[in-house]
Amino acid sequence: MARPRAFLIPHPRPEQWLLVLLLYGALVGCTVRLIQPHDEVIDRTVSRFHEEFLRFTIEQGRTRGTFAANQAFYDTWQPRLTTLTARALAANPSGRCPGTETFGGLFPRSLSAARGAAPAAGGRVDAASVGDCTAQLLKLLEDQFEDFAKFHNAQGALGLPPEARAPRELVLTSARAVLYVELAKKQGK
Repeated sequence: MARPRAFLIPHPRPEQWLLVLLLYGALVGCTVRLIQPHDEVIDRTVSRFHEEFLRFTIEQGRTRGTFAANQAFYDTWQPRLTTLTARALAANPSGRCPGTETFGGLFPRSLSAARGAAPAAGGRVDAASVGDCTAQLLKLLEDQFEDFAKFHNAQGALGLPPEARAPRELVLTSARAVLYVELAKKQGK
């Protein structure tokens, strides 16, 4: 007895299956990056800023140096921080902060609250919603550093008294936050 032969019955619309296969191949073969890659320049520069700012404020607490005698420190770091902010914005101008989804919007609200606690230095336009986490944090760090310079200048002959830790800690906390975000990017989180 002869075995029945199997026949290949063509699908009435093969173009649909071809489209499905192409879409499947595209989805499987592509990866989507939700955050910008780690930026070594930002990481290195903010690390150096953190170290130099800490050293500067410790020395000022001992010698009580005036703002005028230390203007060069501010003149060096203000443009560097502005450049880092511009670099982060250029890398991802319309980026979002992943914390928006992860923490229910807590991070952007925290940034807005921090920016609203004190008026922005120099009366600049608030850019809290522009750029990714790194750009937003760098902008906050830049503003806080400028406010710290104004605080130092307002102290006059006192310089920076060792008891004035709060302004210093605000700047250092923002610098650490940038470093944490860059470390998370480096680790792919």
